[in-house]
Amino acid sequence: MSAALWRTAVLPFVVVMLVRWYRALRERVRLAHHPEKNHPVLFKWMAKSKVLREGYRPPAWWSIGSQFLVGSLHTVYHHIARNIVSPVEQVCYDRELFKLECGATVGLDWAMKVGDLEAPCRHDSSKPIVFLHHGLAGCSRSHYVQSIIAQLLEHNAFRVVVMVARGCGGVPLTTPYGFTAAGYDDMRQVAEHLRSENPDAKMYAVGYSLGAGLLANYLGRSSTDCVFSGAVVVSPCWDFHKTTPYFEVWSRAFLAIHTPTLALSADDDPVCSVEGADIMTEKNHFGPGLLIARTNRGGHVSWAEGATGHASWMDRIIMEWITTCAAHDASL
Repeated sequence: MSAALWRTAVLPFVVVMLVRWYRALRERVRLAHHPEKNHPVLFKWMAKSKVLREGYRPPAWWSIGSQFLVGSLHTVYHHIARNIVSPVEQVCYDRELFKLECGATVGLDWAMKVGDLEAPCRHDSSKPIVFLHHGLAGCSRSHYVQSIIAQLLEHNAFRVVVMVARGCGGVPLTTPYGFTAAGYDDMRQVAEHLRSENPDAKMYAVGYSLGAGLLANYLGRSSTDCVFSGAVVVSPCWDFHKTTPYFEVWSRAFLAIHTPTLALSADDDPVCSVEGADIMTEKNHFGPGLLIARTNRGGHVSWAEGATGHASWMDRIIMEWITTCAAHDASL
């Protein structure tokens, strides 16, 4: 092939195809919710969301290959980018140990900026509370927890507390068993404790991975008695129908979710498959508060964006949802 032919025909063709491929990476977010009964927050967010309009564009160099490979790259390299290449902004905590009825101990880590001696907003009843729950083997030091907390503290409109599960993140294990998927009651007791200590404050919740499943379970079981006024469940496990005959029973919790709840999942999640979400949609297993948002790419608790993959689209959508819920509550 001559140099002239390469410059005039082949190279322009390759450039055009690469540009078209890069533009195609920006994908539309697919939404699913109850066809008739919906909480007003869902419509407000869908109508005004900038993050939703922009869609999600993953880093190009992580987006070549099979679905499983791409999802794994997103999950692993986003973790590396935030922990090794350029660590996320560090957050300090004021820890409160809380005893459960069974004798177990969980941690309540109240967030504060580096240099503060005590969480300055912990007892500030004028600010609503954002409650976070980490995933399996996580804690308040997990990169995804610290990243969203840094943004919430910068916003300066919320108090932030992380529930650290029994046996995790330096919390003493005072029972024969630790953090499990059956720990719904742990979250219920902590939520009721926070409500009793803050009777007039609005509270919002974010759960990740296993913590997302526990939060979704709590939201459904508590239904209209839920203490939270808004929630986000990130990368929850939907596919109980593959591992247990009780999918129909478990999924009934979603029918009872009245709290405005955004469930965020990626089709290429290598940890928690999302096929069960299709069953939820087909069988209309939606409470009036539940909105499922899905992308083709994003991995597990990742949704990296930007050239280096350090930033996260997940953080932006969480911030937007929580602030929309707070604005709705303030308008009432």
